[in-house]
Amino acid sequence: MNTDPNQAEKVVTRFAPSPTGYLHIGGVRTALFAFLYARKHKGTFILRIEDTDKNREVEGSIQHIKDSLSWVGIDWDYGPDKPGIFGSCIQSERLASYKKYAEQLVEKGLAYPDPYSVEEIESFRSEATLQKKPFLYREHRPIKFDKWDGTKPLRLKVPEIKRYTWNDAVRGELSAGEEMLDDLILIKSDGYPT
Repeated sequence: MNTDPNQAEKVVTRFAPSPTGYLHIGGVRTALFAFLYARKHKGTFILRIEDTDKNREVEGSIQHIKDSLSWVGIDWDYGPDKPGIFGSCIQSERLASYKKYAEQLVEKGLAYPDPYSVEEIESFRSEATLQKKPFLYREHRPIKFDKWDGTKPLRLKVPEIKRYTWNDAVRGELSAGEEMLDDLILIKSDGYPT
């Protein structure tokens, strides 16, 4: 929040597609809403490319995304061809930043390396299915952690398991908690963030 009373808060919106093929009309709609909202409030619109799933990336998709948005009249203040003072808007070019903050989470005890193989996790998942209960990774969280060297997935350590309740303007009072909170992967074993 801006604490300077002489300076109004600036609206910043972003559209963050993955370059995995053609831009879907739903993506164009999302980009249009974010773009128009930023322009209405004299704010900033960022085109951020989420190229962190290298197995699914399709060559030429970034250019297709840029061309498609330009065709419908959407321009961006920062994007793959317009880096900001914060650096690149292509996420694969920001891996050092992700690693820096991941290491801070590890130091604070809020993240840890996943010690299990894919087969072991699949075994845990199968056991939960046999017991007719949801698979929650946190139930298999190791007590002691190895040092994270970047070769294993890094998981968020959910610090407190409790129920949260909020009021949704459309659906009314909603809640989620124990059944949803889990130790999700923050950085995959290939070094890319999720």
